[in-house]
Amino acid sequence: SSSSSSSSLSSNLGRVACECTRYVSAIEDTSGSLGEPLETVPPFTFKELLMLKALAKFGSIKAAAEYLYVSQSSVSSQLSSLEQKIKATLVNRHPGIQGASFTEEGQLLLRYAERILTASSEAVRALEDLNNVEVGAVNLGASQTTGTYLIPRLAASFQQKYPGVTVKLTVGSTRSICTSVSNGEIDVAIVGGEVPPELMDNLQVTTYTEEEFVLILPPRHPLSMKKQIEKERLYSLKFVSLNQNSTSQKFQTQTLKENGLNPKMLHIQMEFNSIEAIKSAVQHGLGAAFVSQSAVQKEVQLGLVHSSSIQDVILTRKLQVVTNRKRYFSRAAQCFTQEILTAADWYGIQQSSEQRFFIEGKR
Repeated sequence: SSSSSSSSLSSNLGRVACECTRYVSAIEDTSGSLGEPLETVPPFTFKELLMLKALAKFGSIKAAAEYLYVSQSSVSSQLSSLEQKIKATLVNRHPGIQGASFTEEGQLLLRYAERILTASSEAVRALEDLNNVEVGAVNLGASQTTGTYLIPRLAASFQQKYPGVTVKLTVGSTRSICTSVSNGEIDVAIVGGEVPPELMDNLQVTTYTEEEFVLILPPRHPLSMKKQIEKERLYSLKFVSLNQNSTSQKFQTQTLKENGLNPKMLHIQMEFNSIEAIKSAVQHGLGAAFVSQSAVQKEVQLGLVHSSSIQDVILTRKLQVVTNRKRYFSRAAQCFTQEILTAADWYGIQQSSEQRFFIEGKR
């Protein structure tokens, strides 16, 4: 009957989930305690977990196979074998539809798979670190503006000093980047938005610098001859801006309010979804805009736009370095973080890392 089948499925999934929990706990344990031995070998291989993660990432067997450099039949065979071993259906099969959607059982196993693969990757990196400090990889993350204009300069300087280290950069929203740091997918991130409070148990957040926003005007605008503009004059300007839902735009709106301005009285002519589009619009005379100073240095130097300060108005926000206090911090990641932070800030991150991975082992 369907009732007994459902009961059997739940029982099998519960057994697999329990075994996954014990397996993950064993490989993530840093206390030095041996704990209880696993009663059985987990009913999956690393190869099968990689297949599962690729299937989730790309959404189809064909795309997963291309990513893994294997045949589609190989992916299908691994998936069927895995489902037989754990006695549960992981992926919904839709005849005539190429996309793959995960069942509840598949989503549960995928969460454990990601943790297991992250832990195994950390183990490999730790072993590599023992042999060579000058090689390795560091996974960087950044919010949109920071990732476009700041991180590339920092990464270039870092690679000149450590040419053997591979640098990978992921750019996204502050929330998505911080989530990836919490999951162990990103080593070090620099973000400008608010770090999600629910992730703070895993994260170490250190102030990097203050980011200043400036007013930019078309080069032939009547006010472009002035280095400082009275804030009341802002109400007479035409503006182009980022989408009102963007993190950067929300920050600007809040900061203008704190400086005694009414953002609703500013004349917004057009909205764009990128800083580059805004800079181009200002260059072509469509309006003024507030942008990060780091994003417009080149255009100001070339005379493509004019940059002005505003009397009695300060537009700054904190840029923050985000790391994971509960994950292995590779030497490559340590070197990069140490390069960009002051000695005092770096000492705080280093102490947090050592407390997690080394102190217990020395007792």
